[in-house]
Amino acid sequence: MKRILATVVLLALCSAASALAETSVPVRHSKPFNAGRGDGTIGYRLLEDEAPYFAKITEKRIDLWAHIRMPKPLNMSDAEWEQMQAESREKKKALIPAEDYELVKQVDEYVGWFGIVRGNVFDESRGETRLRVEHKYFDGLTDLRLHIVSIYGAGDFDAVIPGKLSAAEIPLLSLVCVYGVVSRSEGGRVELKPDYVRVWDWGLFAFMDYGTDKSRSEWVKLRSVSGPLVYSSAVDRTYYEERLGKR
Repeated sequence: MKRILATVVLLALCSAASALAETSVPVRHSKPFNAGRGDGTIGYRLLEDEAPYFAKITEKRIDLWAHIRMPKPLNMSDAEWEQMQAESREKKKALIPAEDYELVKQVDEYVGWFGIVRGNVFDESRGETRLRVEHKYFDGLTDLRLHIVSIYGAGDFDAVIPGKLSAAEIPLLSLVCVYGVVSRSEGGRVELKPDYVRVWDWGLFAFMDYGTDKSRSEWVKLRSVSGPLVYSSAVDRTYYEERLGKR
């Protein structure tokens, strides 16, 4: 009888552990890029187990560089130039103008949102961690040495993750990419229940200045650097504190 009872308890524990594993969210920490001595620009480099989540994104891309106007090449005819312009206008129809983009309009879309972690609160009654994230635009391009996002964004959102995640696991003012379906909380806040989270700590990312800024004034006030000066390939504690505030 005791042996049977012990077996039942063991099975119950295994079942509970299995259920916990099924609801756990992968949190992956980025490592420094191995770029040798080269400088330049490259497309976003996915981690191997990140790729399936990236492939699920349904959100339309944002037109973050609409203000850039290319001059007509000297070796191109007027007819060729007009055709190229027409093709460009057609492609833009599939993009969201940066000035029209709002996080709340992406409800029910599967997204991969970048942002800066501004808060980390564990709700013991619900057994979940709520991250407050300051959204940052990303145009798909990075440096060879650093991941690059815009200093501008479309506001704040919450990432609600099962279990307790400490500041050591997801440091405050680190950069994250959060994958999941967008929803609204009971209080009306925009939130995700992530399937996957990627983290970049200080020293691994930098900023540029593109997109229409809709960031909270609370965060904007912390910036002592603006415009093109937000970018530098030499990143240290001062670099981040001048753009994000102190940890």
